[in-house]
Amino acid sequence: MISSAFDRFIGIDWSGAKDPRRGLQMAQCFRGTEAPQIVLNEKPRNWRRTEILDWLAEVHNSGKRVLAGFDFAFAYPYCDEDAYFPGSDQTPKIAESLWALIDAICQDAEDFYGGPFYLRPDAPFADYLLFINYKGKHYSNRMRFTDTHCLEKGGNPTSVFKCVGPESVGSGSIAGMWMLHHITTHLHKEFQIWPFDNADNGRSVMVEIYPASFFRLAGQDVRNWGDRETVNRALEFFGSQPLPTDQKMESKDDIDAIVSAAALRHLAHNPDTWQPAALSDCARDFEGWIFGVE
Repeated sequence: MISSAFDRFIGIDWSGAKDPRRGLQMAQCFRGTEAPQIVLNEKPRNWRRTEILDWLAEVHNSGKRVLAGFDFAFAYPYCDEDAYFPGSDQTPKIAESLWALIDAICQDAEDFYGGPFYLRPDAPFADYLLFINYKGKHYSNRMRFTDTHCLEKGGNPTSVFKCVGPESVGSGSIAGMWMLHHITTHLHKEFQIWPFDNADNGRSVMVEIYPASFFRLAGQDVRNWGDRETVNRALEFFGSQPLPTDQKMESKDDIDAIVSAAALRHLAHNPDTWQPAALSDCARDFEGWIFGVE
């Protein structure tokens, strides 16, 4: 089991947009009960995806062990049909190969932008995707096991194959899976990716999060994210002090990151979080799991 001895807990509201800077937010908290705070870029602009990863690596290399939660799906559904892309002779056999495939298709893009994977109807795996100008002939609303379990608990997850619309997670997940490939090939000594990696050797850990599930776990409605009392009740549930009175609540992205950081700190100490009863071997190896979904 992964040790809960982390120094920093980072909640990251991810974005799959070509220019993610308006929608990419990061909050952190430390051991104890102090409320999480938004992490600002030292440069006079908002974060880029590559800068987030560089910052996390810098924190880890300074001797601080990090638990970082990212709001994107770490893989496509697999366990329902024993394949990511059923019927394709190019379908990857393992999660790492899926991430490498995305890297190969998107390698000419910048900042982990996943557009080449889904923008055109003639993209290599567009037949399995839904986008604004096409619906792939093999597209279906397939869900990972963790998504199905989250749905049964009252959540509202979206299929990772959906790359269009306000509830789309597809574009951000493609960008994220490309980043996971970069981690496995360049930063694997520093970071492990849960639950795909089992060994615990003091590395920092990256997990998948779904901020709405943290609000629901705390008995709060995520649609009320702009209400300070709602946010403070969620923070209190996760053992955190309330937001400072001068803390601005400018966007849902900010609040998602703040509540997620507090939830990570609280849940990391529970052994059941790392070994959820519903986590099957197939989900562990091929699909991943949303942190905190039991």
